[in-house]
Amino acid sequence: MQRQTIGRYPAVSLVLAREKAAEIRLAKAQGRNPQKEKCVAVARDRLAFDTLADDFIRLYVERRKAPRSIASGKATPARRVDVITARGAGAV
Repeated sequence: MQRQTIGRYPAVSLVLAREKAAEIRLAKAQGRNPQKEKCVAVARDRLAFDTLADDFIRLYVERRKAPRSIASGKATPARRVDVITARGAGAV
């Protein structure tokens, strides 16, 4: 049996952790791989966010006047990395 994290105490209560553990055991008994399902869900969410960010840049940022550089006063194109800096690690 492979170990799987449920969450950190006290953010996840003991009651909730026991419920999640029971769900994981049931999924494994049904022949499913809950850890792989979780990874697929995270990847799907990341893809959805990336698509949303790209749409935002294409539909909103690129249509607006490009921000001016403070140093040169020239317009600078919007970059994807400028819009998604809070996302964290990942392909940008």
